[in-house]
Formats: sequence, structure tokens, C-alpha cells
Amino acid sequence: MAPQDLLAQIQALAAELAQRIREHPLPAAVYAALGLAAAWILGRALTGFRGGNLRALLRRPAGGLPGGAGLRRKARRLARAGTHREAARLFEIVGDLDRAAEQYERGRAYAEAAALYERAGSLEKAARPP
Repeated sequence: MAPQDLLAQIQALAAELAQRIREHPLPAAVYAALGLAAAWILGRALTGFRGGNLRALLRRPAGGLPGGAGLRRKARRLARAGTHREAARLFEIVGDLDRAAEQYERGRAYAEAAALYERAGSLEKAARPP
């Protein structure tokens, strides 16, 4: 899930909550308690996954796509065989953007590597010269 999709979902939920608040007013203390609970849950969710790194959560989904484990194995085999660009494409499909970018670099596809590093949030790696 891309950060933009996550932000869009949060905005939709906030709009729905605002509409419900307008329709069914409650005492301010209830809203404050609900807001604190929601903030605590969101904070735990953002810091509890993968060592507190939301970017890592978005980059490497836990389950991956169907067939993800098989695609990862195939990508590793392709990388060992020296077909780095094809390995990079498979790593990108399963959501392992850092490995995909590394494989693109090894395959001398520097523009693709920089774009993936940028998507993964590794701006210092994206900006380095080939």
C-alpha cells in the first residue's frame, strides 16, 4: 500500500467521523477520550510494526503478493545467475524495493535504481552518483 493510499484512507475515515459527529453530538469529554484512544492506537500501529519504521511496513508487506515466496526465490536465483534486471523486476513485484534497486544497480540500470530508492525513501542512495 502506497503512503498516498494510506493517507487517502485516513482522510476518508476522518471525513466520515466528522459527519457522524455532526449527526450525533456527544459531550466533549467523550470525543476527547476517543481522540486520545485513536491517537494511542495509531501511534502504536506506526511504531509497533517492524521496529517502528512505517516506511518498512509499507515497503515490505508481511504476506506479500500471492506467490511472493516463490517469486523471491526465483529473483534470488536470477540474481545469482547474473540476470540482475530481471531479478530486480521480481523483487519489485514482491515489494522488496531495496533489493530491487540494488539489482538494478548491478545491472547498470541506474535510473531505475534511483527511482526505486526514491520510492523506498532512501533519498541519500537515490542521489548518489553511479
